[in-house]
Amino acid sequence: MTESSTPLLSICIPTYNRSRFLREALDSIIASASSCLPEVEVVVSDNASPDDTPAVMAEYQARYTWIRYYRNETNIGEANFYHVAQLAKGEYVWIFGDDDKLLPPAIPAVIERIRAGNDQVIVNFSVWAKEFDTLRVPAACRTTDLHFDDPKNAIGLFGARLGFISIVAMKKSLMASISEAERDLYYEYGASFLYVVYAVAALARRSAYIGEPLVLCRSGNSPMPPQLWDKFFISGTHKVFENMSAKGYSSQAIRAANNYVLRTFVYPVMLARKRDGVSGKGEFSFMRPYYQSYPRFWLLCVPALLIPGWMPQIATRIVRAIRARRYPQTA
Repeated sequence: MTESSTPLLSICIPTYNRSRFLREALDSIIASASSCLPEVEVVVSDNASPDDTPAVMAEYQARYTWIRYYRNETNIGEANFYHVAQLAKGEYVWIFGDDDKLLPPAIPAVIERIRAGNDQVIVNFSVWAKEFDTLRVPAACRTTDLHFDDPKNAIGLFGARLGFISIVAMKKSLMASISEAERDLYYEYGASFLYVVYAVAALARRSAYIGEPLVLCRSGNSPMPPQLWDKFFISGTHKVFENMSAKGYSSQAIRAANNYVLRTFVYPVMLARKRDGVSGKGEFSFMRPYYQSYPRFWLLCVPALLIPGWMPQIATRIVRAIRARRYPQTA
């Protein structure tokens, strides 16, 4: 890519203190982008990392002119997601985690959907252990491709999943139209990106979902303490979804999104906490204002608070044994 050319897609990586993982992310992107140049660029925004990230990036910049690197004077937190997008030259931006990886077909598949006229492209993902030596979830979402003539319909199918960076590419102009004041309402919940994705979907003409899990997400790298988990998955997601009514989302879609969070995140985590002996004191009072009108809360979550810990312990052993047989562990 020459200095004056404009890429179609900018892969934007906000990074902090993860130089080893960043190398793996960049290597996977380079392999995936090889057939798509000069339509792709990589932009890295370093949040004042104290490690050797500048030296690592100097190596990559010396070899690849389509990789650009910027370093913030201070750590600007989650705002770095949007700062790196502002630095992008591409028509589309893909905010990508500095510790995740791509499979080789990923970038060509996303560009194909972009060229088909989609303003937003969602990519399925697999979940791996920290060193990518153990496959934990082969496919986080459904494995069939989808096309949305009304992108707002995605909210009921993906719920909080789209709050994870690395899996959504979107038109830069639409993302830039979401004001800082709007985003700032959700920073304290860690849900600003979730809000941006669905706010962009409200403006998009068409969107597409790639069912093949072409993104490999690293788990266990930044474990979320229970207080922050509750803030994002209960308070934050609920606030984002309810405020989507002002963006034209139907009450049925919003309710489906909240049900998705209850079924996919809240209920399993409550069982895991019970299994691990974590106290559920105060959980019912905390959750009830958000979900008291949802039957799934009463039928699943409340019983999960009351069952003895040995029940989910046995269930976990059975599930792990089945998964070990069904999915051989390969890096």
